[in-house]
Amino acid sequence: MKVKISEPESWKRVFEIEVPKEDVDGLYNEKINTYKKKLSLPGFRPGKIPVSLVKTRFGKGVFAETVEDLIQKNFESACKEHNITPVSKGKIDTIKADEGADVSFTIEAEVDPEITIDGYEKLKIKASPKKIKDDDVERALEDLRERNAQFIDVDRQAKKGDAVTIEYVKVIVDGQERKDFKNPTYPLEAW
Repeated sequence: MKVKISEPESWKRVFEIEVPKEDVDGLYNEKINTYKKKLSLPGFRPGKIPVSLVKTRFGKGVFAETVEDLIQKNFESACKEHNITPVSKGKIDTIKADEGADVSFTIEAEVDPEITIDGYEKLKIKASPKKIKDDDVERALEDLRERNAQFIDVDRQAKKGDAVTIEYVKVIVDGQERKDFKNPTYPLEAW
């Protein structure tokens, strides 16, 4: 595999990758043999279909799958080899893939730009932690109690501060009762 990486922008890398014919043919033949074992065609026992027939009937699809796998595998290995971590899925610009020849393709990928921060050492900042009072702790605990409260049904009339759920028994729109609504419910606090 030959890889050429260019950097048109600080946040973009362009990979020009060329995969040798031998690697393409090896993966293609491997896939053809896998298909040959799995295929079932009338007149042939399973796994005994001639390779030439598999190539004639399914060769273009298998070659397309081979190219797709090669692009993914070689793009990932080029990223690892050159220590590049894309932040988005690569966008394929050009593909040159003919059976019996090298496969070459170009992929654009976005990366985190290098950011250098200088001069922060000269800043004079002092941490000023806030003093926590007993009232702050009580407010935080009360807030946690309110957020994690569990509601239970009671057999009495609602009082101020109770959580109440109301349910519409009838829904009337423009003077006509609508039957297509499932009785909507709304939580309220009694006051």
